[in-house]
Amino acid sequence: KMAVRALLLFCVVGVLIPTTAASSCLFTFWGPSNLHAYEQGLAKEFRDAGCQGVDFSTLSNNSYNLNDTYPDHYLVTSPCGTVANCGSPAVQSPHLPSCGIPLGNASLATTAPLYLNGTEPSGVTITMPGGSNAPGCPGGRTLIYNMICSSDVPASNPPEPLLDAEGCVYKVNWKNPLACPKSVTPPAGSSCSQQTVPIPTKPQLRYQEGEIVALTHFNMATFVRNGDPGCDATNWNKKAIYAEGPSSDPATFNPTMLDTDQWAQVYQRLGAKGAVLTAKHGCGHVLWPTKVKLPDGTDYTYGVGKNGSAIKDDVLMMFSNSMQKANITHGFYYSLTNNFYLNVRGHAAHASGTVLPGQINVTQAEFEKIALAQVTELWTNYGSLGEIWFDGGYSGDMKDEIEAVIKNQPNAVGFGGLGVMPSPVGWVGTESGMPGADILWSTGTEAHGDPTSTQWLPKCCDTTMQVGDTWFFEPGLAVRPLSELITVYHQTVGRNGVLEMDFAIDRTGRVAASHEDMYGKLGDWIQSCYGSPVSRADISKTGSSDITLTFPSQAIDRVVLREDQSMGQRVRVFTVEYMDGGNWVSFANGTGIGNRLIEVLATPVTTTSVRFHVVGAIAPPMLMDFSVYKPCASG
Repeated sequence: KMAVRALLLFCVVGVLIPTTAASSCLFTFWGPSNLHAYEQGLAKEFRDAGCQGVDFSTLSNNSYNLNDTYPDHYLVTSPCGTVANCGSPAVQSPHLPSCGIPLGNASLATTAPLYLNGTEPSGVTITMPGGSNAPGCPGGRTLIYNMICSSDVPASNPPEPLLDAEGCVYKVNWKNPLACPKSVTPPAGSSCSQQTVPIPTKPQLRYQEGEIVALTHFNMATFVRNGDPGCDATNWNKKAIYAEGPSSDPATFNPTMLDTDQWAQVYQRLGAKGAVLTAKHGCGHVLWPTKVKLPDGTDYTYGVGKNGSAIKDDVLMMFSNSMQKANITHGFYYSLTNNFYLNVRGHAAHASGTVLPGQINVTQAEFEKIALAQVTELWTNYGSLGEIWFDGGYSGDMKDEIEAVIKNQPNAVGFGGLGVMPSPVGWVGTESGMPGADILWSTGTEAHGDPTSTQWLPKCCDTTMQVGDTWFFEPGLAVRPLSELITVYHQTVGRNGVLEMDFAIDRTGRVAASHEDMYGKLGDWIQSCYGSPVSRADISKTGSSDITLTFPSQAIDRVVLREDQSMGQRVRVFTVEYMDGGNWVSFANGTGIGNRLIEVLATPVTTTSVRFHVVGAIAPPMLMDFSVYKPCASG
């Protein structure tokens, strides 16, 4: 056996760092937490035990024969050693003196404290990727040591005789007194840093736990054509064949059966907890009787509630009142990017050198003054908002003014609000509703997030009900089938995202019957599928790290996991298994959970027991739910 004479150090980022002048194998991390404090959106784990360490330098380097039947025969040694003639501490099917199939590469190892129960580390999890990629493992094999603290066994205690193999991931469970953390002095040149767990603001937490938002598109484009802007030179001063009238005429916006209470009823049937309305989209038409003046001192007449308007009511006030009655948070979309009425596109004034009759050719400063005055009305006159949309962002020179005004809305999250709001929301990077991620991290500015980031940024997954990525109502356009919308639900809400589903209000001012039917079918399906589990854990009794559910024999095909994200997204590696003929078989494994993670098998299994296990976490896991469900219709 070749002993690895290197120091392996666990820091905040959890990376094993080999050093050259070392004579031990010590994993260090900051000591156990004893209280939580909330500061600037972070839950800091204040730890009073100092630098903790687990020293495996005296752990036996014998090679242990596990699963002693071909072809699942393995040789395993200490995580600080290597099997004879191999560069890995564990190999499959060795035929000595040949090496066999390496399961992991120690030089690529990462670690995390192992939490089994409570807030005290129960040992260390060591993860070693970089194992052999053949046969059958194109991404390479990964070796995981769960080094479990146990004072009931001698230091010579071997690993458990069975090695868990789940696909291309291999787990060695090893109880040993050497795995019990103790206070140590950090080696020279290393750090043993206090760990910080990002947490959401209260508005961000409410937004994520709400899971579905009704992103409502209703404005001049409804009566002209879908687009941003829906207005252009072909329809501005004449009635296009597809339009209800010239887009320059505020009277073209004329819903004859406007009913925001009906909207709310359909939102509720889908299960939406929040709603956003396009107060002003790319045309520049506004849905409230704005008091803002144009540069020459005349009224901004392109909207409702004016002499030339067909609709005299304040549509935003109607919307706000309906949402309040339905107990749905309300918010507004205001495009700071485009305003065809003011000849602005892409944040820039004088977008076209040809100014059409009815357009106002404002300067950049005049546009920004008007926009700031209008969002001030929006963010002041309509109560406490749940969400504000900055579609396309804002120009840099407006930042300070926007930041000052938006303080009127401390309870709102902001799509595109990073940098100007305390509760920003990020974008998942696609409007398809199918981000294709195994997990959407609640932290990080990347489309799918970043587990190493300290920036809490929930992921908005916005998509349309109509086919063809069509946001505004188009007469005769089909809606997406239920089967596709079920996939959207699983890839968004079921991957820790928030589904912002478009509601394209029709030209009468109502949710069209075909749309209402499909929203209802999706909401009904969610309730029928996930309303009554086969079994659900009582987290107050089971804890959050190791949970086993037992129930009468039942066909199942899906599990739901939820973390209490008020304490952060903590889990980094987990497994779910089901009992089959006396053996535990892999159901799912993953690297994160978040608000809701839904795992669905391709083929149902019949079982009496399912168990969940946290392999690695950045702090003691805090689960809200572990539940098992029977198969559901696919739609």
